[in-house]
Amino acid sequence: MAHIEGEEGFFLGAAKETNIEIPESQVEVKKTTISLINGLALLQTILGIAIFTILVITEFGPDSKCLIRTENGKLSDKCYCEEFGGKIRELSNTLSSFAFVIVAFAILYRISKEENQKSKFVICSAIYAYTVLWLGIGSASFHGTMKEIGGVMDAGTMLLWIVAALTLILSPLSFFKVRGMILIFGGVSFLAILITILTPFDHVTFGVLVAVTIFSELVMGILKFDATIRVLEKETLDHNTPNKIFSKYVELHINATALQDFQSRVCKGVHLHERSSTYIRCFLKYLLKYYQKFFTGLVLFLSGYFVWINSRTNSVLCIPNSIFQGHAYWHLADATASYLLFLHLSRFTN
Repeated sequence: MAHIEGEEGFFLGAAKETNIEIPESQVEVKKTTISLINGLALLQTILGIAIFTILVITEFGPDSKCLIRTENGKLSDKCYCEEFGGKIRELSNTLSSFAFVIVAFAILYRISKEENQKSKFVICSAIYAYTVLWLGIGSASFHGTMKEIGGVMDAGTMLLWIVAALTLILSPLSFFKVRGMILIFGGVSFLAILITILTPFDHVTFGVLVAVTIFSELVMGILKFDATIRVLEKETLDHNTPNKIFSKYVELHINATALQDFQSRVCKGVHLHERSSTYIRCFLKYLLKYYQKFFTGLVLFLSGYFVWINSRTNSVLCIPNSIFQGHAYWHLADATASYLLFLHLSRFTN
């Protein structure tokens, strides 16, 4: 347990108190840790750019199926539409991939600038930013070369990215510490990649993980809402047992201004055990107010996927020689959604 004096705001039910003990996962992160996280990101970027450059220059490895024409001279209908260029095979799809790299550094910048950072959220955010970074490198390596090795990098980093998003969403759970979250990320990533390698269900695995991630955040929304109601009713406030300032399920940092806003504009007058239409309406208002970035990101993600599917080679939206590519839109929409997810989750932690 760590010791905090004079913590500003509310830590799940405790108004501004002194000498309150909180779990180690809620200890504010040190500046040296932030510097280390940023340094590792820079090293990974240099390594990733080097790998991308080497793959483009050397054209290493066998061609992907998208470079192999059928007997009638056509390319596979599951490819990415864009007409092949010179050294960089798909220019628009390659350049748009680097949007993920920009978003990764935007996330790290926000982590660096925010105050009162909590260690568990920072570590999970760093893992998330790293996977967003490598998703950009992997995607660029694939579309820039159209080689099998690039395809493996692209598919693998997509799985790591969605698992990291799931880990970040689950990070407020009070029964997982930092080490537990890292184990969740590593274990689920290993299992997902293993299933992808050993079975033909690579896209199914990714789709299932996306569905689980979306569902998990909606469930976490219920837990966060319930925890906030408990703060208002002071059910968790017990000066003799400081550990009760935390919900049974989630750790949540709510400052006094946000709590007052919640009480006056969202759920005025609702009671914790009032499982009625009033309670449900309150929860829906809570989602509309505090989940705007999440739902906006979800719409972007789904619209990007829709455009991607309908702009594949020989599809209705496929214009091979255009700079505006449907798959490039998928990259831009997905990168933006990744950033919006981080912004959404960070408001419940800082």
